[in-house]
Amino acid sequence: MAMPQKNSLLEVSLYLKGTELDVEGVSRRLGVTPTKVNRRGEPKVRAQESPTYATTTWKFSRKAESRDVNGTLIELLDSINMTTRPMDMEGVDDAFIDVFLAQTVEPGELGSSIEWTLSAEALVALQRIGLSVRFSVCNVEP
Repeated sequence: MAMPQKNSLLEVSLYLKGTELDVEGVSRRLGVTPTKVNRRGEPKVRAQESPTYATTTWKFSRKAESRDVNGTLIELLDSINMTTRPMDMEGVDDAFIDVFLAQTVEPGELGSSIEWTLSAEALVALQRIGLSVRFSVCNVEP
C-alpha cells in the first residue's frame, strides 16, 4: 500500500563494489543500466591532488517522493535479472541494499519517529537477492 507524502524523499539502491568489478559485465548479468558508477582510480573530487576511489562502485536506484519503502524496494528488485545472486558474481567484493528515507516535519517536531513495516512480499524479494539491507532515516525541518 503506497503512502504518498509530498514531504518525503525515498531512495532504494543496490550497491555492488569490487576492486576488479566489471561494470559492463555486471550490467549485462543484472539486465539494468546503473544509476551511477564510481570507478577505481578515478578522482573523488574534480580538483588537483584529490583522493581517488579505492574500489569500483556500481549503483542502481529507484527514487520516490513517498514513504512506500515496500513498493519501491519491490520495484527495484523486480527490475533486476535474478539468475545470479550479486555476491556470487565474479569481481564483487561487497553488495548490499540501501534504503534512505528523509521526511520533512513541522518546526519543533525534529526527532519524531519515522516508522514503516517491511511486508512479507518485500522480505521474500530480499531473501531471493540474499543481501543485507542498510537503513538511513532522518527527518528535517523545512
